Amino acid sequence: MNQIIEASHLSPDSLTKTTKPIQVPGLDQVRIRIKYTTFTMNDIQKITGRYYQKKSFPLIPGYEIVGIIDAIGDVTTPTTYKIGDRVAVTVQEGGLQQYINWDIHKLILVPDELPEKVAVRLILPFATAHMLIHKVAKVQPNESVYINGASGSVGTALVLLLKLIPGVKIYGTCSASKFESLRLNGVYPIDYKSDDIYTKIQQATNNQGVDVSFDAISGNTFCISHNVLKTGGRCIGFGIFQPNVNPTISLAHTIGTTILEKIKSLWTNKTSTFYSIEDDYINASEEVLKVIHTVFQLAVQGDLTLPDVDVTLFDNAMEVYPKFLDGSASGLVVIQIFNPTD
Repeated sequence: MNQIIEASHLSPDSLTKTTKPIQVPGLDQVRIRIKYTTFTMNDIQKITGRYYQKKSFPLIPGYEIVGIIDAIGDVTTPTTYKIGDRVAVTVQEGGLQQYINWDIHKLILVPDELPEKVAVRLILPFATAHMLIHKVAKVQPNESVYINGASGSVGTALVLLLKLIPGVKIYGTCSASKFESLRLNGVYPIDYKSDDIYTKIQQATNNQGVDVSFDAISGNTFCISHNVLKTGGRCIGFGIFQPNVNPTISLAHTIGTTILEKIKSLWTNKTSTFYSIEDDYINASEEVLKVIHTVFQLAVQGDLTLPDVDVTLFDNAMEVYPKFLDGSASGLVVIQIFNPTD
């Protein structure tokens, strides 16, 4: 049987563990025995009705998957995948279960040298960060970059990937407790609670401002991220919906802020835009799959080193939700479905 944790209706209290029959993979599908998945703030928003899209129930949380192929259905074209291969999947939903069937054309092979619990943390955050840096902002050597939310999951990915570009200077907001870890990665830290962000950036850049700003929160903070730009700078927002804000209000606020900043751009020569990886991620576009493959290779080469994190066992996964609410968990929590030795 396939053990599953799902929300039966629009309430976090509806999270329950259940079992369903293990499905035979269909045409051009593989069945994956899931080793690791993640639980994120997006999962919280979906099961509390604060996600910007209405979701259907029952809903299985879990945004990304790393596991092992344990069955292959009939295929219409020859494939190099085989039973026992370790693969990653961009599911967006469905990670909190032991088995899942998936399109054989939408898999990413996990290199032998890459631990599974590391690989699962490189999927959505690093794919998003890579696209933001190289596709949207097109960050160049020796440019300066401000990150609003530099210690979050995508913020951390932005920092580690920006470090690979020669001469880039990084400034980022975080809580005071995260200052040392950011400094170790070459980031100029700014306390988002007590510091005047604009003044700090101006002081650190000799009143020049920065070339690029990435805003992971949006709304009011997007104005700050736009203001810290130098003339000709680029501001990219990528986090619109906050956990305790009505999504319609949040969306309206963000759209209004964006329009305001774009009007201001007419005489400041600054650009502002938003980026969402969601459609490409859900559909496992060829571009996103290539980016995740690239990120995996960077990790294997030693160019990306992630700090260790605690791993929550599948049996304890329902205890993660209240930790997001009380602030003891944030960003991305790794859930171990099957023991790596299983």
